[in-house]
Amino acid sequence: MVDDMIELELANLRIKFKKKKGKKKKKKKKKKKAKKIKVPGWKDISKIAPLDQIGHLVDFGVLKKLMPARIKDLIGDPNLLRTKEEMSTELMPDPSYFDVRQAVVELIGLPLGSQFVKEKMDKLHYFFFFGPHGCGKTLMIRALAT
Repeated sequence: MVDDMIELELANLRIKFKKKKGKKKKKKKKKKKAKKIKVPGWKDISKIAPLDQIGHLVDFGVLKKLMPARIKDLIGDPNLLRTKEEMSTELMPDPSYFDVRQAVVELIGLPLGSQFVKEKMDKLHYFFFFGPHGCGKTLMIRALAT
């Protein structure tokens, strides 16, 4: 008797709120759209071939054209007292800019430019340049690239 009354009350409530008896529908989650990055002048150059786009991106200031550099631009003198510093302390002293330039030319520059050295090398090497702002990392890479 009580069950019948509860069923009747539920039926009246469903009619009142116009809900159907049954399972609730699951709401589908909407996928978030990726935000489009606004590039100045993109509408103008989007129909141009990719290699031609580089010049336009430089004109709009998105890409920056760097001046070529040479290894000779990396100025530094050898540290003549380094051998005495190595003998007197347990820690290795910091290399001079001359030592860094010489190591970069021998380990990176020669393998990049010589087919003979590329064939004789066992595997590719990766290099990570780090240091404070203004120490010459970008200049070193530009010099190796030209």
